[in-house]
Amino acid sequence: MIADDYDTVRVAQAGPSAPSKDFVVQYGGIWQRGATDPLYGLVVTRRGSMFTGLNRTVSARGLAKIVTAMGPVPAGARVTPGAAWTVPGWEGDINVPELAGVARKAPYGSAVNYVSAEGGLRWKLATTVGTDSLVGYWEGEFHRYQPGRTYREKNFDTAVFGPSLPESYGGQYVGSDYALCVPLFSDGAGHTGYLAPSQAAYRTRFTMGDTVLLDEKQDLCNTLEGGSGLSNRTARYRLSMDATRKAAVYRVGTRVSMVWDFTLRPSPDDFADMPLSVVRFTPKLGLDSTAEAGTRITVPLVVQGAAAAPGALKSLAVKVSYDGGRTWKSTAVHGAAGGKRSVTLTQPKTPGSVSFRATAVDNRGNSVTQTLINAYRTVS
Repeated sequence: MIADDYDTVRVAQAGPSAPSKDFVVQYGGIWQRGATDPLYGLVVTRRGSMFTGLNRTVSARGLAKIVTAMGPVPAGARVTPGAAWTVPGWEGDINVPELAGVARKAPYGSAVNYVSAEGGLRWKLATTVGTDSLVGYWEGEFHRYQPGRTYREKNFDTAVFGPSLPESYGGQYVGSDYALCVPLFSDGAGHTGYLAPSQAAYRTRFTMGDTVLLDEKQDLCNTLEGGSGLSNRTARYRLSMDATRKAAVYRVGTRVSMVWDFTLRPSPDDFADMPLSVVRFTPKLGLDSTAEAGTRITVPLVVQGAAAAPGALKSLAVKVSYDGGRTWKSTAVHGAAGGKRSVTLTQPKTPGSVSFRATAVDNRGNSVTQTLINAYRTVS
């Protein structure tokens, strides 16, 4: 049961108790007094029987403290924190729907969250940006926090923005039908990100040779749109996605462009994943998505998707641009232990922007070329 107000709700045990492994009940929610006050995510768990009334004083010893920060948002926007928890031990690790705190006017800065951390609970933090309508949304992954400890969550809504492929995202198909969703504006910390249609101009095109399967000017993650028309034979496909947002509003991440070329083999009865891959760029930047001009910077690279499997990546090439994508220069990709990869840049002394282009090919000939214009800025 989910509600905003439980003043009229009454609970009590009726009938005999059950074995603790067969009956679990939780009471939880989000509490926040004001927009700049800490957000409390509190959960009380009982096994074997129902609460008969509930009056609980929460001890700080059972809570984890999580400090978060938010990058710049459009003028006039408000930022609303959110959180959700998983129920350990329940079938499928049931996720409680995300609950929201109090909206705060920009600039957001940092915020403090306290969450129940006993009993193996795992929490996911999120932020929603809006004016009179939705601007964007970023969500993290579920993490387990230890009681009594303080954590610094990676910044929300900071560069480098680009595509990501967390679990259950990408492309799936069965028979001639398919579905596509690749978040194009996930932030540099890896929070899965979406922008409202009012904030970016989108185009998605999916072809099989000369046959156009889909051509839409929208983000398919917003519409959850799929389609049909896949061949019943092994065939080569091209998927392109492009999103551009206004440089006057967004100083970084002004354009994301993706082109995948891949082979699909028939899967008539069971859903199969399309062999899509992306490359994440994860340099250490300021909260304003900047780095110091004239310095050397190491940019870690993270491959996600099909090419991230052990031994699956055949090649990875990276180019950099310091003039908004007008000219490009190749830069060496360095490998390290554990499959870690990076590029090292000597940034121009004159402040400006840094853009990236990456091409990854897996050992089955599937490829992706992605371009991130104005990935981050340099300042003096």
